[in-house]
Amino acid sequence: MESAPTNFYSFERNFKAFKSDNAKLKKYLLLITPDHVKQIFKSDLEADSMLNIFKFFLDQDDSFFDEYHVYMLSFIHALQSVKPFDLACEFLMDDETDIIKNLVSKIDTQSGKDDSMIKAVKDRFQKVSGIEF
Repeated sequence: MESAPTNFYSFERNFKAFKSDNAKLKKYLLLITPDHVKQIFKSDLEADSMLNIFKFFLDQDDSFFDEYHVYMLSFIHALQSVKPFDLACEFLMDDETDIIKNLVSKIDTQSGKDDSMIKAVKDRFQKVSGIEF
C-alpha cells in the first residue's frame, strides 16, 4: 500500500481488504488525492462505495476531523466532479442521505464560514439528491 489505486476496481478490492482494519483503511484513503479521485471514479462510482467512504470518514473521532477536514472536503468535492456521481446519488434513501448530511455538516463545523468549497459541496448534493443542509 505505497500508492493510490489507479481505477475503481483496484480501489474496491483494497477498500474491502482494509475495511476491518481502521488504521490501514485510514492510511489507504489518505493516499488518494483529489486528482486520484477523479481518475479512480471517472467512469465507475457506485452509491454503496461512496457511502462506505463517507461512513468511514463520519465514524472517525474529532481529532481526525480537526486534522483532515480540508482533505475530506477536497475528496468529496472531487468526487462530485466525476461523471457517474449524479447517477450514484439519484436514488439514495433517507438513511443514506442522512450519512451525507451528517458528514458534510460535521466538516462544515471545522471549515470557515466563508469557505466556498463547502458551499459548492452542499449545493451539489442539494441539486442531485435534494439534501437540505
